[in-house]
Amino acid sequence: MKKKFVFLPLFLSVLLLIGCQDTSEDVNVSETTSPLEQSVPAMEPIVLATGSKSEYTIVRAETADPCVVDAGSDLYGAFLKAGIDINLTDDWERPGTDPASRPKKEILLGVTNREESIQAASKLRVGEYSISVENERIVICGGSPEATAEACATFVRTFLSSIANGEILIPRDTMILHNVAYPIDVLSLGGNPITEYSIAYTESQFKDAAVLLQQEIAFACGWNLNVVSMDQAQKKKILVGLPGNTDISPCEGTNVSAITQEGADPAMYAIEHKEGTMVLAGKSGWTTSNAVLLFSENYLKGKTGKVDVGDIALTDATMHQYPVYAEADFRVMTLNTLGAQENYEERFPYMIDLIKQYLPDVIGLQEANKTVQSYVIKPLLEFYAYNQRWHDNGEIANYTPILYRKDKFELLEAGVRFLRSSYKGTNTKSISWAVLSPLDGSPDFIVTNLHGAMLSASYNIPGTNEVEGAEWRADNVREMLEIIAELRTKYGNLPSFSTGDYNFYRHAKGYAEAVKGGLLNPEIVSTVSSMEGIGTNHEVGKMPVSKESIDRIFISEGIISYVHRIITDENALKASDHCAVYIDVKIPH
Repeated sequence: MKKKFVFLPLFLSVLLLIGCQDTSEDVNVSETTSPLEQSVPAMEPIVLATGSKSEYTIVRAETADPCVVDAGSDLYGAFLKAGIDINLTDDWERPGTDPASRPKKEILLGVTNREESIQAASKLRVGEYSISVENERIVICGGSPEATAEACATFVRTFLSSIANGEILIPRDTMILHNVAYPIDVLSLGGNPITEYSIAYTESQFKDAAVLLQQEIAFACGWNLNVVSMDQAQKKKILVGLPGNTDISPCEGTNVSAITQEGADPAMYAIEHKEGTMVLAGKSGWTTSNAVLLFSENYLKGKTGKVDVGDIALTDATMHQYPVYAEADFRVMTLNTLGAQENYEERFPYMIDLIKQYLPDVIGLQEANKTVQSYVIKPLLEFYAYNQRWHDNGEIANYTPILYRKDKFELLEAGVRFLRSSYKGTNTKSISWAVLSPLDGSPDFIVTNLHGAMLSASYNIPGTNEVEGAEWRADNVREMLEIIAELRTKYGNLPSFSTGDYNFYRHAKGYAEAVKGGLLNPEIVSTVSSMEGIGTNHEVGKMPVSKESIDRIFISEGIISYVHRIITDENALKASDHCAVYIDVKIPH
């Protein structure tokens, strides 16, 4: 899944054909044999059909994916169109049936209970497929239902597109391979190939997280591990969910077992790997999914070649958060808090948990009125300090404060003012700034944070939000760029981060001003993963409907953004009517 949350591998395809002649562009025809080779008797071909009849039967699994079922119907229809009668059935048979009694003349489509198709599938990654002849059976198989359907279409193009005298002959040494290159060529877990493992969910509530792990591994290396319940798990397994009564003695006394203790933080999750067993666990389905995403972010995404996950032992400090990407220096977040509106006493605990869980190093908040500062920010002051709590008059709260980790940064300068282009009857539309100096000696940087202007009909002033409001927001960005320029005049050409609820999409004038001013959008430039196609404003507790973001973090040229994420976890959606957005970044020295 880019996913935008989705990360997609770059597929490079190769198609090979041995012992089969065809004019299809997808096929390479083997060269004419040498005189010496011609002295070897040729193998008799498979007679797939003669006249208007085939003695073969198309066989698919009784529980085949709908995609394979449709492919079987298409294959059956292709035979009929060619004027050839053929049977189509599934692989159901009476219990105790002797495999030796099965008919040999079968076209196996996808994974069936026949050993030939099982062996073929075991060698294929998700996007790959093969067509071969094994023990008289013709095996058409892919590493996924979709790949099997592609294989079926290739079979039809290769063997059924032109038939002479109703006869179809297939060389016995036919081998058509469609290969795909994935970022990770070889993935292992403690030295064991990942293909030796299954993914077992401990309870039904964790099944979705198990499927998510299956997808993340498939995207990274192409192998589609089986997802099974505990009673179907093989010896080598990845457990997903709380252990419960399952036998995972290698993980006793570890962070996973700590989650089950009374009073444990409900947002806690952990990953363990010990003595051949890996466990990804949280107290609920969504926290377990967070553990899966943590595993993918840190051990799969951005990795290439041969990768061994090795020993995993996350510390207590990282169980409560989604760790910063390994090569990044720190995390920056933006979040509109929805002020003191809409059941804030119910929402704010979710917001505190969200911030603690992801523990960004710098946060730009919007709509942070006095209530937000008392109920949300105050409990976080063990981690964070303000850039500026009040406007200069000492009476009006800074609705767009910047919080920074006080154990990591020193504040060199801060300020806040109301936006010059905005409705003056509200305190929410302001811009705040800070110059931060990392305590570890890394480069200083600038942070700005604003809440873009809106022109509502309720203001009872001339103009519309689409026209005059758009001009306001474009000027908001110009003002932001002016502040950055002023700070650079004073401190040197520092890199900058600009957090905010900008109230505009990427086609807007305000966005064009940001690009014109040299700012970059991590939705586009992040090197490991990013999320597009997901809006950030939504109804509290529900997924966004919009496909575009209005909350974002701009960065200046030179900053490396590895990960961009819009947080849509269930509890995060309950915190506000805006999604939190974060980026994991590095400022090159």
